[in-house]
Amino acid sequence: MGILSFGRKAANLDDVMIAAPCPAKWEEMQGDDVKRFCSKCALNVYNTSELTGQEIMDLMEQSEGRTCLRLYRRQDGTLITKDCPVGTTMRERMERVRRRMQTAAALILAFLHVPGAMAQNRQNDNKAGAGNVAQPMAGAPMPIKQSQSPTPQPTLGEPMPGQALMGRAPLIKKDVVSEHADTQAFESYNQARAKQSAGQLEDASKSYECALKTIDQAKTKHDVKFGERIAGDYCKLLKQMGNKKRAAEVAEKYKVK
Repeated sequence: MGILSFGRKAANLDDVMIAAPCPAKWEEMQGDDVKRFCSKCALNVYNTSELTGQEIMDLMEQSEGRTCLRLYRRQDGTLITKDCPVGTTMRERMERVRRRMQTAAALILAFLHVPGAMAQNRQNDNKAGAGNVAQPMAGAPMPIKQSQSPTPQPTLGEPMPGQALMGRAPLIKKDVVSEHADTQAFESYNQARAKQSAGQLEDASKSYECALKTIDQAKTKHDVKFGERIAGDYCKLLKQMGNKKRAAEVAEKYKVK
């Protein structure tokens, strides 16, 4: 989170962002819909779509920004949370779909079970008749072996409108960031800010460029909000240096407001 990462309390939920994305899969973690434990990072991961905005802010404040989050971001940059009308509607739809799929699966299994049961009854009738060995009846459907594979069920809180991301909220101290997360862009960003504070503007500019290049070329998807934060701070530096042309290019590419 931009504000929280600099040692101050977050003033706006929309400032929450993932600076160090992590490729760990939520489905492979142990826990519930709200919180799961990541054995790779040895951290609890919180699903923001199952928390209210205030619960997220309280969580970030209590942990001083050192929090691993799973979030969904809309196209407009805002988060989908439990108290979000769009998020609530989507969860209700997913629950209805899940119930319908369970009902449909039960009906299909019952339908598949009928031919097998009918064939078995016919065989039993033959055995109880003339005492002859029962023979399969011509045209009688053979018993169908039911698949043991469970019917895929949609997971609540899963596919929603927006960008799904998981990772650490922005941090200043390197030692508290998991090695499992992609911290390259974040480290370059911190270096840029440090050099800028020290008056080393040219070196700061190079670090900003490195951070943006890392985001563009990284295999792990970065939070678009974090890219906007880097680009926004870089634009301010470029204008300070009098490089308005490059500032305009960066602002246009990363949609800096």
